[in-house]
Amino acid sequence: MNFGFHIFGNPKGRFTQWPDDETSGDNAIVADFLPAIAGRVLVIERNERVMSYVYCESLSKHLFLGYRLTFNSMQISKPKALMDLLSSLTYTAVSNGVFLTYNYDGEPCYTYSCFGDNLTEIENICQNIEIHLNAFSERFGCEPIKGLPESKIERFVEFGQSDNYIVELTYEYTRVIIYDNNTQYNSIIPGIVKSLRKRISPNDYEVAKLQNEICVLKHQKKRLKLIIGLMALLLGIGILQIYYLILQLTGRIA
Repeated sequence: MNFGFHIFGNPKGRFTQWPDDETSGDNAIVADFLPAIAGRVLVIERNERVMSYVYCESLSKHLFLGYRLTFNSMQISKPKALMDLLSSLTYTAVSNGVFLTYNYDGEPCYTYSCFGDNLTEIENICQNIEIHLNAFSERFGCEPIKGLPESKIERFVEFGQSDNYIVELTYEYTRVIIYDNNTQYNSIIPGIVKSLRKRISPNDYEVAKLQNEICVLKHQKKRLKLIIGLMALLLGIGILQIYYLILQLTGRIA
């Protein structure tokens, strides 16, 4: 199943996307809905027989990451499954430090200033989506477009609504926005990271203390080896001196 692919976000606090072209329209879509994003949204747009699925997820108060998939004469009849797939890719990207990582306070932050700095990972994400859509087409409901939308412009719908209801709306409206305010990034993950930081920090002193003790022991071990060596040398010299003394006494007696 062929599709156009864009990835976008706001590294350095400004909107950026890859590929960086003027045809995707992501700037306008994200600018319209970003102020209202508290979790994740999927914007379904229809332009005659071209279907666009723009997924955007808020990772913190000032950080977001998203993808745009564009299909020609094809549609996704189970958009909620598509949202879950793209959400899992975002989770993997954060967990593995791809584009994003967590700072000391448990908040996500970008690892690159622009997506073009890591094209390999972008290709991997695109291929991952393609593999899922082709191998599990029934799960996502990949099918040809049926008819054209009416003249109605826009409709918001909660994630809890059924896929059938959402798809029906795409035949009435040129733009349907599915929103879900309950995501793991806004509550669970930052709290877990902060908790782990608090548990690790009290042990930092003990770790430093143990490391210092190890250094002292290593130094003492070196000194002990030196002392043993010197003692062995002195013992050897003493034995030689006694040996020569015995030879001298033996010669006089003879």
